[in-house]
Amino acid sequence: MAPIHSPFSTDAVCEFSRLLFLGTTVLQQFCAAAVNAIVSPFVLQDIALEAAHYLARNNPNPAQVTNQLRSPTLNSLVQKCVQM
Repeated sequence: MAPIHSPFSTDAVCEFSRLLFLGTTVLQQFCAAAVNAIVSPFVLQDIALEAAHYLARNNPNPAQVTNQLRSPTLNSLVQKCVQM
């Protein structure tokens, strides 16, 4: 991930990397909670991109990552980044 300019960004990124082992359902719950809890657009963007890569992990097509960013799971994160 790219460097993030927030004092608690490492905590969010660390938690995100841990929850990837727990599965897609936990990832979706984390993304829903992150929209309301994280106020840094840089952290939200990193989480959205990492989640999109994780959800598209079985498909080598790069377009699948952008499709995941448009999915209902990640769309709220992307929209919050755009609004900020």
